[in-house]
Amino acid sequence: MGCCLGTEQQKRPEYTDLSAETENPDGPTKGRSCTDIPFLVIWIVFWCAMFYSSYMALVNGNPLLLTSGSDTFGNVCGSDNSDSAIAGVNNSGQDMTNKTFVYYYDLVSYMNPVVESTVLCVSECPSHNVSTVNQLKQLALDDDIFLCAYDIAVSEYYDGESDWDSCPPLPVSKTFAMVNRCVPKEATSLTDTLEDSISGIFNIDSIKTALLEVPAAWAEIVYLCGIGVVLSLLMVGLLWLFAPIFIYITAGMMVIATVVGTVVLWMTWHEKMLDLEAITETQELIIEDEKNVQWFLAGAICATVVTVVINLILLALRKRIGLVAALFVEAGKTVKSMPCLLVQPIWVFIAFVIFLCYWLGILFNLLSSGEAIVQHSTGFVEFQLTSVTKFQTAFHIFGFFWVTEFIFACNEMVLAGAVVATYFTRDKQQVRSPILVSIWRTLRYHMGTVALGSLIIGICQAARATLAYVESRLKGGGKVTEFAKFITKCLSCCLWCFEKILKYINRNAYIIVAMYGYNFCGGARKAFHLILDNILRVWAINCIGDFCLFLAKLGVVATVLIFGVELLQMNDDVRMMVVPLILPGIFSYFVADMFLSVYEMVIDTLFLCFCEDSVQNDGVEKPYYMSKSLMKFVESTKKSLELESHLGET
Repeated sequence: MGCCLGTEQQKRPEYTDLSAETENPDGPTKGRSCTDIPFLVIWIVFWCAMFYSSYMALVNGNPLLLTSGSDTFGNVCGSDNSDSAIAGVNNSGQDMTNKTFVYYYDLVSYMNPVVESTVLCVSECPSHNVSTVNQLKQLALDDDIFLCAYDIAVSEYYDGESDWDSCPPLPVSKTFAMVNRCVPKEATSLTDTLEDSISGIFNIDSIKTALLEVPAAWAEIVYLCGIGVVLSLLMVGLLWLFAPIFIYITAGMMVIATVVGTVVLWMTWHEKMLDLEAITETQELIIEDEKNVQWFLAGAICATVVTVVINLILLALRKRIGLVAALFVEAGKTVKSMPCLLVQPIWVFIAFVIFLCYWLGILFNLLSSGEAIVQHSTGFVEFQLTSVTKFQTAFHIFGFFWVTEFIFACNEMVLAGAVVATYFTRDKQQVRSPILVSIWRTLRYHMGTVALGSLIIGICQAARATLAYVESRLKGGGKVTEFAKFITKCLSCCLWCFEKILKYINRNAYIIVAMYGYNFCGGARKAFHLILDNILRVWAINCIGDFCLFLAKLGVVATVLIFGVELLQMNDDVRMMVVPLILPGIFSYFVADMFLSVYEMVIDTLFLCFCEDSVQNDGVEKPYYMSKSLMKFVESTKKSLELESHLGET
């Protein structure tokens, strides 16, 4: 990567003819130099700052504050705090080695730190209700569960007057341990308990019962995950073998589904209208039925518009659906010739997991780097982050977005380079280790380009995260607050759409960079022109191709779930199949998405190679690089253009 620190770049024409490369007539441009060097320097400086911030977090942080929790006196539960006593605070510096659970007088204080409540470290969570002071004392004497402040003798226990008193207000509800916290078993208010906030529709007991099924079905879960991996690989092969059939069936399904759905909505609306005319009930029920009819009418109108638009698009793209099928077949051949392409997502996943573990470890240390502040009104100890630590945390969160996108961008650049090298080589037997060559070319020349592309996406994601944080801080029900929430939601939606557009531009820019060695802006500009000149083909690939890949992912998940139901029915120890089915289902979807994302990237790369090949060559003086199956689409296009020109002259 030595030349990447240089200051000069080799000048190249904006649009290089691949066939005009005298030194290397086949394959991507060899006469290239390092691109987007300033952003590579920024990337290096960024990592220096990340390492320094990580070092400071490791020195000042105490992750046990988050994982084990602390009491109102600054003691970390489950730890010996003798060496970390806080001056001027009673009960600070206690040995809590045997008290590993955190008990809140008011659980709302756990969900909302603004609410003040006494918090203690206890040896066990109280498993039954306590209604009287005698029961509170008996709980301490028999079970060693002391629910009053540490400096209060059991004989002096009393009924607390508030949630920040030295003894809890009675009655005390029975609890169970969850993440080292004592959580009430019976919910009395949706906003006052953690139970309802977690469970929502389901209750805590159902969740606990479902999770307990995992150990009983661990073998079946492993088998189903393995089946998901095998099915994902088989799906790649099936797309290659039966791509034309699959593409046309998908297009037909889209037409049938939209038409049938629209007809059903209109028929339902008509039936509801007839029922409304014959209704003889009260005025309130009539109003409700009228609203129901209006909703069905609105749905039917929207469905009609969507149906008309989709069918018009498919009608306009009918001659280009064959190109999509041909690209799927060529993508299958490319993957077959380079099976190691399917290994790329595994390395990417491993790299992401390693970074995620590092990032989470540092984040825990940053969030636990607060200074102990004594509240004068209550005497409670609160750990507050300093302004420097808050800035480090924000910088660390931004680093997650940038590094994650950088890892994925490197994968896209490597895949694009390998496919480009294979496509633009006439004698495919001469292609040697295209993936390794693409990796070397990316590391040698284009790390700055990858850094720039991922930085753009990272900034967009950081802006979305900031808006989400601002929205979460907006409280109250006033008109000003509601209007502010509406604005933030609109901005978030716009940023989401903008991010999707940027990711699409980045992906195609990486392909052009791998092809010609341009910098990021040059590659994006070239890719934009190619896409604009072939906009209908792009629509066909995005509408039909992406939908086919989505159906393939769903097919893998559905098959895994079918196998799962049959396997789990043979296991008598499993009573609830929900979790044992959800876990392998989610895993199978992500595995299928991982492998089919390679297929998708190969298709996008082949498409831009096909478009550039069609522009740079004519098939006579300059032979095409494309296969015969793709060549017929160029010839048919030229014939149709010649026919249209002839008809125009006559």
